Amino acid sequence: MRERLGILGLAVDVEKEVISIVVAIDQVDRVFERMYIAGNLDTPGMGFIYVTQLEKAGTYIPQELAEKLAR
Repeated sequence: MRERLGILGLAVDVEKEVISIVVAIDQVDRVFERMYIAGNLDTPGMGFIYVTQLEKAGTYIPQELAEKLAR
């Protein structure tokens, strides 16, 4: 199924990809710019990019890796 975008009349696929990237605060602008360019986001209908601050995150870290990182 396709959806029409107002005045521009562009056809947009309903399927979307979501990519989440976590970077240090000092890398945000550089990563944002590179992703914007690589994704051709200056072309209508190619996508949307935004930045938001991450307050907390958690994941499983295998014991062997946790021990290596602790050294």
